[in-house]
Amino acid sequence: MVRLLLSLIFVFCLFEVGCGGNGALASFDVDQTTQTFVQKILYNNKVDIIFIVDNSSSMQQHQNSLSQQIPALVAALQGL
Repeated sequence: MVRLLLSLIFVFCLFEVGCGGNGALASFDVDQTTQTFVQKILYNNKVDIIFIVDNSSSMQQHQNSLSQQIPALVAALQGL
């Protein structure tokens, strides 16, 4: 019983110290602040494209297909 009473007194003392000693609950309010940031974003629409082409004879049909498709690719990229 004495041990329980001492424990309660200890907890009460901790509460008093933690709350500023006046028994009132501590306030942790933070001042409300609003800030507006403006940033101008510039986009770079330039790109480098590298094609690595297998020049073995077994890839000839794919090379021809690629060379025929390049103008359409360039036109599509210029339209962006």
